[in-house]
Amino acid sequence: FNTLEQLLTGYQALMSNMNGASSYMKLARVKNGFLDKTYDGGYRDIKVNVIFQSAVKPELKMICEVQLILSQYLNEKKRIHKLYSIEREETFFEMVVKEEDANSGAQKEVKDLQLNQHF
Repeated sequence: FNTLEQLLTGYQALMSNMNGASSYMKLARVKNGFLDKTYDGGYRDIKVNVIFQSAVKPELKMICEVQLILSQYLNEKKRIHKLYSIEREETFFEMVVKEEDANSGAQKEVKDLQLNQHF
């Protein structure tokens, strides 16, 4: 969405669709990030959790998340996600090194690991 008005129109359309008799989605939860008092300068969005029921197999249900986000926040979200991925990789390698240390008794640091870069 390019404007807040477009985002709100999209939200209202989603809600209206779910309230229809033939909808395969039921509302589970709405989290409005625009109202978050702990906003730290990242991005804001509206997350709508729905329970989707299959039309082909009615016994099949799943919880899905629909994110309504302004385009400028989407760009910020993508940038933040790259940093988050790097941080998660570092945490993973630290856990692996600690496990190896516990098994071998040797002391290693993450900085001592030789990692292949896949760019």
